Amino acid sequence: MSLVCSVIFIHHAFNANILDKDYAFSDGEILMVDNAVRTHFEPYERHFKEIGFNENTIKKYLQCTNIQTVTMPVPAKFLRASNVPTGLLNEMIAYLNSEERNHHNFS
Repeated sequence: MSLVCSVIFIHHAFNANILDKDYAFSDGEILMVDNAVRTHFEPYERHFKEIGFNENTIKKYLQCTNIQTVTMPVPAKFLRASNVPTGLLNEMIAYLNSEERNHHNFS
């Protein structure tokens, strides 16, 4: 199943032009981007780590957590968060991307 979104963890600050708009991304920020917007980040891959999610994984997560989905009138290009615990997130992404993982309930 193909990826529908990615979570990107910025580990080196960089400036980028994404969808004809200039952005300054800071070390430690987290972005959630859909697959179409993700391609605009490819030239900057050396500045971040990422984990991709397919539709099945997202559906299972939403079902397990009973989170209600909301349709936004104007979809965001990407979601952005700052001041996150970088050590934990860094380890999570490394683990989820590792070949030795065995995610019974999360894939």
